[in-house]
Amino acid sequence: MKNFKFLLLLFLTVSSYGQTKGYNKMRGSQLILKNGDTLNVKGKLKSKGFKYKRHNTSKPLVVNYSEIESIKIRFNKDNIAVFKPFIVKGKNKLIPVQELVVGDKASLYGVTNSLMRSGAGGIRFQQTSTVYYFKRAHHKELIKLGSYQPIFGDLKDKIKIVFKDCDLLLEKIKKKEFRMRNGLEPMFVFYNTKCQ
Repeated sequence: MKNFKFLLLLFLTVSSYGQTKGYNKMRGSQLILKNGDTLNVKGKLKSKGFKYKRHNTSKPLVVNYSEIESIKIRFNKDNIAVFKPFIVKGKNKLIPVQELVVGDKASLYGVTNSLMRSGAGGIRFQQTSTVYYFKRAHHKELIKLGSYQPIFGDLKDKIKIVFKDCDLLLEKIKKKEFRMRNGLEPMFVFYNTKCQ
């Protein structure tokens, strides 16, 4: 039945477009540089660096991710996301990822994409997907975990490897007290606070 629904969805989808959180438009941001400078600007993430303006009328500038410690982007009054640039293991490029859980043992980061799809009959729907990354406290590079894809993904297998040193957490995952589809944040909080 799941395969039938997936094929039907695939068939009905005519077009789609997406945007990555932080990339879509200039927003109020605080840029913290490695040299210690802090800039309050309007900006957005770009593939090669952070594009920003000091004032609405000023010319946009781009600062390379290698010069950035962190970026705080205000999406609305109650939603300020922190992004940090890291190199992903096996790649030779800095990418900005959102801090989801910062811990003493392991931290979780993500890149969130929103996809808007238009299907047959004018039906429109939006889907959000997060690609997860993690970093052990003593490592400098991120390791890509992937996104939650119930049919094709191997996220659960990768998570079991990350938490292999915490039998209590693995048991909770097995008993479905923690589920992949609900996000990985609670698992990382549990791992950092309850596992030895």
